[in-house]
Amino acid sequence: MIAKAFRMCRSGTSSMRRLVEYITSEQGKAHRIGEIIISNCQYESPELAMWEMLITQARNHRATSDKTYHLLLSFRPGENPTPDTLRKVESAICRKLGFEEHQRIAVVHRDTDSVHLHIAINKIHPRKLTIHNPYRDWKDLGKECERLEKMLYLAADNHSPSVKTETERKARDIEALTGEQSLLTWIRQECLPALKMVDSWEAFHRELANAGLTIKLQNNGVNFVAASGERVKGSGVDRAFSKSALEKRFGAFQEMPAVIKDVTPQNRTSGIRWRLHRRRKPHSRKRRSGAKTGGRSASPPSGTSSNHKSPPLWRRSKTTACRRGARTPVALPRRSSTRPST
Repeated sequence: MIAKAFRMCRSGTSSMRRLVEYITSEQGKAHRIGEIIISNCQYESPELAMWEMLITQARNHRATSDKTYHLLLSFRPGENPTPDTLRKVESAICRKLGFEEHQRIAVVHRDTDSVHLHIAINKIHPRKLTIHNPYRDWKDLGKECERLEKMLYLAADNHSPSVKTETERKARDIEALTGEQSLLTWIRQECLPALKMVDSWEAFHRELANAGLTIKLQNNGVNFVAASGERVKGSGVDRAFSKSALEKRFGAFQEMPAVIKDVTPQNRTSGIRWRLHRRRKPHSRKRRSGAKTGGRSASPPSGTSSNHKSPPLWRRSKTTACRRGARTPVALPRRSSTRPST
């Protein structure tokens, strides 16, 4: 049995309604939908339970993260668990993640070689109205699946994670989505042996300069920084490159000398498009501020120079308004302070 939680790129892409409609749809197949398990809802119908979960989510006004949790439990090919076993598995997994009292809809699919169970979970507690985000859920899922396989006599799967750190997981996801090599993988393949053989800060900085990299302090650690500005934690590359390990080998930390910075890289990194820990580009800030004004920038008022920068429309005084679609603001008449004589 394998358990996997689906991640949402943005909170806006998650929808409890779309998820429930997908897992409860036959999609033109006669035997796609199996058992349906509804927990902590007042209604036994999936559609009514979905609306109950949406109402609960709407009552929480503070949470900014994703309010829906999509969990998939897949069994080995040829394995056909009983409805009672499916209920025990669903209840134990959700209890382990901290969703025991949360509203959820679980639907069994039998349209593939492997029986699998989709669980739509409301992360908003129905009474407390607080959100619950499991921390490092993949670890808890692996341990609980291994325990359930032994207790319920299910076919065993390999639950040891292929990656051990958050940095490795991000690098793996980026390489899978883009097909490009991450900075972490490139440093391990091209620079790791040479960096482990040096015995001084000068030699260490020179090897980094030959690879087009620099090392900079970051809080209580160090980062490897490429020419494009992308960076990766030193301890994420290898434990031998943490700040404490480097200072133990070479002494107190030393910045890269200017003479070494001017060295032309022999192992260039400019040909590789780094995507690990990608920084926000400057123009994204402009798009955000422009989104509040419909993406339009007001032209300078008449009689002013072209260098005049007018404030955004949403920051102007109440005496100035702008028609939708118009670029020039329209001044509203001021209310007279004197009353008309009667």
